[in-house]
Amino acid sequence: MAGLVRPRFYRSPLPLCWLLNVVRVARATAAAETASRGIGAVLPAAVSEKLLERLRGLASKAEAALPEEVREERQQTGLARSWGEHFQTPLSRELLGGDLGEELRALILRADSQAGWSLLGTGRAPVELRRGELREYLAVGEHDAGASPAELPHLAWQDLGTTHAVLAVPLDEGLEIEVRRHSASGATPWTSKCRMGDAIIWRGWDEHRVAAPRADRQRLLLLEWWPPATKPRDDGAESEARVAEALKIDPESAVLALHMAFWQSKPEEARAHFKRALELAPVWDVVAGENGGSLAQ
Repeated sequence: MAGLVRPRFYRSPLPLCWLLNVVRVARATAAAETASRGIGAVLPAAVSEKLLERLRGLASKAEAALPEEVREERQQTGLARSWGEHFQTPLSRELLGGDLGEELRALILRADSQAGWSLLGTGRAPVELRRGELREYLAVGEHDAGASPAELPHLAWQDLGTTHAVLAVPLDEGLEIEVRRHSASGATPWTSKCRMGDAIIWRGWDEHRVAAPRADRQRLLLLEWWPPATKPRDDGAESEARVAEALKIDPESAVLALHMAFWQSKPEEARAHFKRALELAPVWDVVAGENGGSLAQ
């Protein structure tokens, strides 16, 4: 018909399926970044130089108190430079008490609030130190010196049970901590490059691992926090009651579901919790870490 003009549609030089795939990838990437933001948090330069020096002095005091044979063994292991070794030195409540303990307590509450979790309450709400330790990681051997960070080995994935919040304070530069949470679509990782003066926080039941350091001496102060015991006989160890309380806070944690399965005396109840863990993490990496191996069995 005269006078009618056919509409002209814009034809993209790129196939429509390619454009849709780009959109899907962008959405998936954005979703992963949003999810990973809730896994861990960093407070940049939250640890003052004065506090850092106190913590270094505390670490030296704890190492000096070790038996002589332990110190000699560590020295020999360090000379071997075999990756996979890391030293753990317990820190007593006496060392972490007093005004230092109050300063660290204020720091973990601040980190918890910034992460938006409220795992430990606010202000003067009850929160206590479960345990503290100094970790020292060995550098990679000479044959790995030219490797890129992605090619370097990691310690196996591990969780810290029902610890509500982990506060990590690097005493040296260069360590890299990776934390992950499981979901039906896989594990979402969160990575932090440790810088002196930073404070890093994550949930104790989220698995973490540490990449191989490049320097000879890489130390990390690890402090675990949780609410005070609700029962007089609770000595700070893991218990079914502790796992149940943690599950109320984080019912979507596959790690906690797995821990609850281990506490069951009846096979049918254990299977129910194992099934729940698999529902939450059907593609759990059964190679890396003890938890995945347990589910594989």
